Amino acid sequence: MHNTEQTLGTAIAELNCVRPSTNASLDELTALNVARDCVDQLLRNCVTELRADPQTTHTWGAIGYVLDSSAHAVQQKYSPTPTVPALTEPAPAPLLETQPNHEPSDAEVFWEAYAGCFSWNFLPSDFLHALYLRWMDTERPGITPLQKCALTRRLKKVIASESSPGEWFYTRARAHAPMSAAEPITALVPAWTPDTSDKPLYGVRRRTFIQKPLDAGTGTHHR
Repeated sequence: MHNTEQTLGTAIAELNCVRPSTNASLDELTALNVARDCVDQLLRNCVTELRADPQTTHTWGAIGYVLDSSAHAVQQKYSPTPTVPALTEPAPAPLLETQPNHEPSDAEVFWEAYAGCFSWNFLPSDFLHALYLRWMDTERPGITPLQKCALTRRLKKVIASESSPGEWFYTRARAHAPMSAAEPITALVPAWTPDTSDKPLYGVRRRTFIQKPLDAGTGTHHR
């Protein structure tokens, strides 16, 4: 299939968070849910390509047989122009109850508390998790914090949301230059130490670098 590398990679990364040798957790349930969405998108892409291939004829019946479903069911689910229900079929009743207001998650509140305070232009995932654990211990005592994999997943959604100013994005990058400034927030997590190997790290990066005073021992600014 074409253009599926990112979706497939996300599904594999989420499934890697599942640990068969341990008890089930909400983090694993979250990972499985994201992986299921990715697999569903891969199925849709595959069905679309099969239906669009001019060299072969893949009927809805043949696709339904592979998916262990009826031709009508797969057409309703995967067709860009699903079939119209019969006129005798009653229309679904309108929802009378309004949807509850969105309550920010702990990950959202944590990010909003610190997003505008960083001097660094790149924030490694392990640094963010260490800071999050400190924040949870202070602001949410007694609540089980997210593991790093789950927190990263939540933060990726938060910074990509429409309510986010779009200043940050999740990526993999060499961190030495973007982290050359002094970062006072590291004082909150004294047990955390930065990776000095200059190898690419996963984390959150500013779209436009800001210039801050240099940290001790560095020689250049990076914009």
